[in-house]
Amino acid sequence: MDALTSASYSDIISTIAMIVAVVAVPASGYLSYHYAIKGEKRKEWNALVEPLLIILEEQRNACGKGVLSKHERKEATFPYSSITAIKRRISGRDLNAFIAKYSEYHRVKVLMVESTKKPYAEMIRAIDELIPLLKLK
Repeated sequence: MDALTSASYSDIISTIAMIVAVVAVPASGYLSYHYAIKGEKRKEWNALVEPLLIILEEQRNACGKGVLSKHERKEATFPYSSITAIKRRISGRDLNAFIAKYSEYHRVKVLMVESTKKPYAEMIRAIDELIPLLKLK
């Protein structure tokens, strides 16, 4: 009787081990792939928005002091291709919010360059509304 019980017990354990192995191998492969893709997208996003965040922070600091930053000069370059790439990576309500906030920022940026009276407070507000949409992940 003990031999029969022992054999049944080991059969049950080996069956459970086989089921776990059959489920675990594909599941671990899927999870590894899923998190690798997610990590790559995060790195790509961060590389894309980091230069823009640096520009926005420099502009905000300069506006807080009541001076123009180097980014408000007419000859200053701005990474507009990054804006287009960001729009491709955002969707839904976030995209609509980004377009609205960026349009406002761009409008004030043009005023900063062309106007004799500089709207520093308006620029700070536009930057403060845009930065949270570009946060690092």
